[in-house]
Amino acid sequence: MEAIKKRKKTAVTPQLDQQAAEWLEKYYPTKYKGSGTILAAFPQIFAATVAEIKGRFGESELALMIDTMNGTAITPQIMGQHIAASTADAMALDALGEKWDVNRDDLNRKLTDLTAFQKAVIEIWAIGFWQGGWNKEYKRTDEEFNRWVDLLK
Repeated sequence: MEAIKKRKKTAVTPQLDQQAAEWLEKYYPTKYKGSGTILAAFPQIFAATVAEIKGRFGESELALMIDTMNGTAITPQIMGQHIAASTADAMALDALGEKWDVNRDDLNRKLTDLTAFQKAVIEIWAIGFWQGGWNKEYKRTDEEFNRWVDLLK
């Protein structure tokens, strides 16, 4: 029972669209209970999905994905659909394939083989480098960039 400890709770108030609220009420007694349960479980689900993805991409491919997602705002309605389109555009329009020495067809195939949830996790991971609270001073050093890439390498 040592592994199951009561954790301190923090109050948050997520903003949901009507579709999400209705979905939560379909599976949970209330949207509040559902959103709390899902948010509390998400770190473990995220970590399990990272373990599924880890090793599927080369260092340069991961670096390209982080570079591509700089400044990108992901929307909940199409999460998991940004990364493939964004990387394809970045390689075609901004020459990021050449910058990172990444083959467009190989990367596209690898992304296509992922589930929508796995792609959403990659989006969260890539944007997390730029926007995450892990680095309050927002120092984006080469060392930190490499450390972030290593999370999925």
